Amino acid sequence: MHIEIPYGKGKIPVEIPERNLMLIATPAGKSSHVINEDEEIRKALSNPIGTDTLKNLAAKLSPEDKVVILTSDYTRPTPSERIIPYLLTEMKEGGVSSKQVTVVFASGLHRPMTKEEMDKALGGLRNEVNAISHDAYQHECVPIGISKNNTPIEINRVVFEAKLKISISTIEPHHAAGWSGGGKNVMPGISSSKSIYAHHKQMLSPGVAIAVFDGNPFREDIEDIACKAGIDFICNVILTEDKKISQAFCGHVVKAHRAGAKVCEKCLSIEVPELPDIVIATPGGAPRDNNLWQTEGKTLTRIKDIIRPGGIIILVSECSEGVGQKEFQKDIETQLSTGDLQKVIDTIAEMPFTVQTNKTARIAKLLQNQEIYFVTSETMQKVFTNPPFRMFSSLQEAFDAAVKSMGETAKVLVVPEAPGIVLKLPSLK
Repeated sequence: MHIEIPYGKGKIPVEIPERNLMLIATPAGKSSHVINEDEEIRKALSNPIGTDTLKNLAAKLSPEDKVVILTSDYTRPTPSERIIPYLLTEMKEGGVSSKQVTVVFASGLHRPMTKEEMDKALGGLRNEVNAISHDAYQHECVPIGISKNNTPIEINRVVFEAKLKISISTIEPHHAAGWSGGGKNVMPGISSSKSIYAHHKQMLSPGVAIAVFDGNPFREDIEDIACKAGIDFICNVILTEDKKISQAFCGHVVKAHRAGAKVCEKCLSIEVPELPDIVIATPGGAPRDNNLWQTEGKTLTRIKDIIRPGGIIILVSECSEGVGQKEFQKDIETQLSTGDLQKVIDTIAEMPFTVQTNKTARIAKLLQNQEIYFVTSETMQKVFTNPPFRMFSSLQEAFDAAVKSMGETAKVLVVPEAPGIVLKLPSLK
């Protein structure tokens, strides 16, 4: 069977015999709700969940008051340029000028967006509104208190000073927060590095899991922080496979988001009948496969429990920007290639928590039980002199090598867009 999966800005092909192909994990529900984007956004804005309408919220402001619209950075497909005009129209009807508005790209610990990236993300809106990209390490952040889980809360000053705080996001599964969207544009989006590291320690806590809200301290802290930061209104969307808006949810930062996530789970859950021998997985192409930092969080975390011990993961990611973080690159090169993976895991467990070392430990745990074949760009392949992965330029060559290793009857699961689905085994329901 001829299959093409996302890779960079294009696709990469592979031929898989029918006898081997267990499943192509594409959610049937994701593309079945395609509707008119204009109607859906207008309907959601007119019927907010848990708040007043944006028009009425805007009507409470004076001409001197500032407004911020938080939105996703370059690593996520949120269609900012298609959503923001509706928000500006609503606020204009309430008496707010677009000159009062600053769009803040919620970059968290990612690198700030370039001017060119912000221009592209905003399209024709670039000259209508102000725009900045948050820098967790450089921007002035204001302390506003402590969360219920004892996280010090420090947020971007521009956001802090705004009288009306709006957030737009895409709702997708998230390996720790349960779901993207909601308060994630605040934590980690526009928080200080100090706050983010304190919060992200909870990633190791019991209850932290994909598609889980209740009893998930990582998610609960995000929601508490977003409320304390004063997010007034959100517009969160569910996207189709071709990145069209299928459904929108507006209103309260927690209530509206949870309503959207409930719908999202029904659309995106896929049952895997048994553990496969080989998993071919990708984060879904650009921008998610720009670097290994993103690819690990958006792909390997999603499939780690859906492959049999001794199996092979074929990770497909262009990584045009390389690893994405120098210390993470150093860890992979020096620690994961030593062979003593348990020692690496034990050593990291005794160290102060960082996102980077946590990622390194997660990969080490995978490599204890599975091999990783890495299909990537020449740019990425040149980064490592002694990689812990088996490197390939061709997906077909990687697949053929995996079948040779696992046997001609090896069962294969293909995951074309790992961040956009929830994989479930019958016993894990």
